Amino acid sequence: MAESTPSAPARSRVRTHLKQSTVVARKEFTAAVRARSLQVLLVLLIIATGVVFRAVDGSAESPTTVAVELLGLPVQLIVPIAAILAASAAVAGERDSGSLRVLLGMPISRTEVVVGKFLGVLAALSAGIGLMFVVAVSVSLITYGTVPLSALAGLIGGALLLAGAFGGFAVGVSAAVATTRRSLAATVGGLFTLSFLWEPLVAGTYYAVAGTLPAEP
Repeated sequence: MAESTPSAPARSRVRTHLKQSTVVARKEFTAAVRARSLQVLLVLLIIATGVVFRAVDGSAESPTTVAVELLGLPVQLIVPIAAILAASAAVAGERDSGSLRVLLGMPISRTEVVVGKFLGVLAALSAGIGLMFVVAVSVSLITYGTVPLSALAGLIGGALLLAGAFGGFAVGVSAAVATTRRSLAATVGGLFTLSFLWEPLVAGTYYAVAGTLPAEP
């Protein structure tokens, strides 16, 4: 009994934080789902899913596995871009419009705002990735009569990790900078660096230390 008494206020505070963050997350989810740019990207991802599964040669060995492997390319390209477009204005956009002052004038902390924004963006991206999974399963069943569940689950898991990583990165940058333009520039720069410059940077660092390039990619 002595141990449970001090933990009750702590649990109450946690529930309050979660409730406040959920309120922000619902608002952000609605805004993200209504965003035309995010809708276009998710539609492109779903179309790419259907096209890839239909285009793979059915006579090839494990055509469904090949389709999942090919689908990894558009997933790696579209999901990070969608996350950045959905999240780069999450906080900075409200700061630009002045609505952030109104939001922070309510009984809600800055941490709850940032966490709620992240959860809302992640939920919107997860919904789109879930639709991609449904399309992949449906087209695979119709075309090949089977579903590569293990390979597809790995792809979906990777897509969710990408969405969470770049969504969290973009929300964090959006909360740190003053304007949406700066947030978008910083997040796009981060995406470009991680997607195209990271491997040469790591290889160059390895060469500077070891005097030779890595034997493996």
